[in-house]
Amino acid sequence: KMYEDGLTLLAPPNRRFNRHEINVPNLLTEEMKDYTRDFVLCHMVPGNQFFDTVEARHNARKTEQDLAITMLGTHIWITTSFNRFRFQSSDVLLADQMTRNGVFHGINVPLYPPAASDFAVFTHVSTTWNTEPCKRMFIAARWTSEDFARMANSTSVTVFCPDDNAFGFFNNKIYDRLIEPIWRRHLRVFLSHHIAGYAVTRQELYSQAPSNITMLSGEVYDIKRKGATGNPRIGEAEVIFGDLIATDGYFHIIDKVLEPPSVY
Repeated sequence: KMYEDGLTLLAPPNRRFNRHEINVPNLLTEEMKDYTRDFVLCHMVPGNQFFDTVEARHNARKTEQDLAITMLGTHIWITTSFNRFRFQSSDVLLADQMTRNGVFHGINVPLYPPAASDFAVFTHVSTTWNTEPCKRMFIAARWTSEDFARMANSTSVTVFCPDDNAFGFFNNKIYDRLIEPIWRRHLRVFLSHHIAGYAVTRQELYSQAPSNITMLSGEVYDIKRKGATGNPRIGEAEVIFGDLIATDGYFHIIDKVLEPPSVY
């Protein structure tokens, strides 16, 4: 059944494993078999994703980006901007290699089972959603999904990422200070105001309104509705896009920074 409608395999070359310091022998050990399975499945997309026929190239939709679900069950961005074929942030170097049960593409870097915070990077690189400020913050924070799980006492989280327009109303001096290494503790507090300790979709947020949501920082925000069929709001921030599925929960984009008063 896995191959009923074809299968797309994304295959990085051997040298890219070495360049990214991926210990392949370690991946093949018994202790790593669950992670290795996830690692392989995130390189597999149901259906035959040919360069000329992927949804991202449909001009009628006036878009060059599309979402697919990998065999791992997580989202993967497919984009064709500037005539470049890309999965997440990995460029296709060798496209449309046919096999008897599907197609494979050679990609320039290995993919990883995505954590929710990783979509701050993928979404900025692969789509028209500008999550660059949020991406820089998560990179500077040096957090892992294990860190989130420990703070939340749960394996699931939801990340609310302010877009570039949201940071346009934020204090630039404070932003620049937060991404400096000596301010990492303050940066992590700031980000923890944007992460809930459980997985929740936009529809679930909308259904729960009016109620509240508690972030990893302990800060509590009201959940509201915008109109009868609009987007949910977290405090004063509207959830304008989201439901990106990660290994540890969901990633949403909001239009305002959830700015706590005591971070600085």
